[in-house]
Amino acid sequence: MATLYSTDRILLDYDVPYETFKEKYLPIIINRANELLGNLFMDYGISKSASGNTHMVIRLRKEITQFEALIIATLLGSDFKRECFNWLRLFAFGDSDSLFAQFKEVGDTSKKSRCSDGNLRKFAMRTCPGLVIWVYKYATLRNYLHKWVVPWLNQGT
Repeated sequence: MATLYSTDRILLDYDVPYETFKEKYLPIIINRANELLGNLFMDYGISKSASGNTHMVIRLRKEITQFEALIIATLLGSDFKRECFNWLRLFAFGDSDSLFAQFKEVGDTSKKSRCSDGNLRKFAMRTCPGLVIWVYKYATLRNYLHKWVVPWLNQGT
């Protein structure tokens, strides 16, 4: 049972159609989650969202802090803008309600956000540079940056 400052699951939202996600991305995410979480990884579930995209839940064997859950969700390809707002909620209210992640399909036209000029790096550094720093520290400490790209670190738009 999760408490206010901890959670026993990571909830993710991928902006990829459900069938495409199951076929192309699910094995990648499961492999990364196993590598990143090790013994903490218990199981997962996926479902089709109302928009036809994919929701995913990763259940953990024991609780982790919401702080770490945000970092892990980001490393698993989370929608960085949503995680950034979760980060702000965590520090403003003590509860991140960390929920969502996304992949962009190759060839998709990028959507400009209503809250920025569409440049994810600029958005990150203006809105929540602390999350960028902690994700980088966590990935470096765990030796993950050389194994897979954190999608939003090198994304221009």
